[in-house]
Amino acid sequence: GYPDHQSYKPGDTLRLHTSIEFDKFDLSIDRVGKDRKRVHEAKGIAGKAWPIPANSSSKGCGWPAGVEIPIGDDWRTGYYEADISASLGRTSSERKSTKIPFVVRSEKPGKDTKILLQLSTNTDNAYNTWGGHSLYAYNSRNKEQGRRVSSHRPMPWGPYKRWEAPFVRWAETHGYRLDYAVNNDLELHPEILDRYNLILSVGHDEYWSTAMRDSLEGFVARGGNAA
Repeated sequence: GYPDHQSYKPGDTLRLHTSIEFDKFDLSIDRVGKDRKRVHEAKGIAGKAWPIPANSSSKGCGWPAGVEIPIGDDWRTGYYEADISASLGRTSSERKSTKIPFVVRSEKPGKDTKILLQLSTNTDNAYNTWGGHSLYAYNSRNKEQGRRVSSHRPMPWGPYKRWEAPFVRWAETHGYRLDYAVNNDLELHPEILDRYNLILSVGHDEYWSTAMRDSLEGFVARGGNAA
């Protein structure tokens, strides 16, 4: 599965586009920082399987939304994982599961902290091979490099887990409060930047659009800091 957006704010609706090979599945959603906090749980949701288009790597899966959940006011800004699981039908302990990541932005940017961590979601998407192709030949099907990739397909957010997740655990353990965003929030919501004193890029943050770069350079020119 995949979310319709990579980030949300409280009051938005999270839509999970899922393809489930079981009649029923369970769903839980956790905020993942230095520890996990459960914010939503549901059981026995009706499942439905959808075909995988041949061009899903570049054009997306096009599956309908299988689950819609309001983002609550108590969903603190951060990295979240929706866990979808279903029983294999043998014993209660044998289950198949998958995780769908997304970010919750602050409802009031800059109110609780002046540090914004923007996650390298574009890089995750560039290296993601789900559907057959990434933007690289070495890990793509038949070693054929993709020329375009879609975020509307399952994404494991591997670079996040390798670099940014350890930083988040360290920061929260040592009392640093962060607001969270994703790469394209710098393009789609550039107005939030001036609410902060510092914008962080951690780890392997490789893929930037011109609009993202312009937003950050404008922020720095106005006296902001980037690290």
